[in-house]
Amino acid sequence: MVIITGMYRFDYSSEEDVLNLARKLNKADQALQKEGVQLLYHNHNCELQHINDSQTAYDLIIENTDPAYVNFEFDSYWIANGGDPIQSLQVSGQYMDKAFR
Repeated sequence: MVIITGMYRFDYSSEEDVLNLARKLNKADQALQKEGVQLLYHNHNCELQHINDSQTAYDLIIENTDPAYVNFEFDSYWIANGGDPIQSLQVSGQYMDKAFR
């Protein structure tokens, strides 16, 4: 299992950059799965900034990654720090089959 713990030098306010990140996560995990390794993305509060009127960067990452490849490690501390943990879990819970923190 490989856990990506966020992209610290990354601009989560750019929709184009976030969509590109989602594409890279899909591509990386396709390669990892060939070796029997699963990819998890671990959130922090930086992904919870809004990039448009209705979506956060985290929303876009979840919506644009393939759940057959990318799963999420839901860090409730950071979700509570930067947003609404119940709402986030309702949206993203279906993509989290392995880890919860």
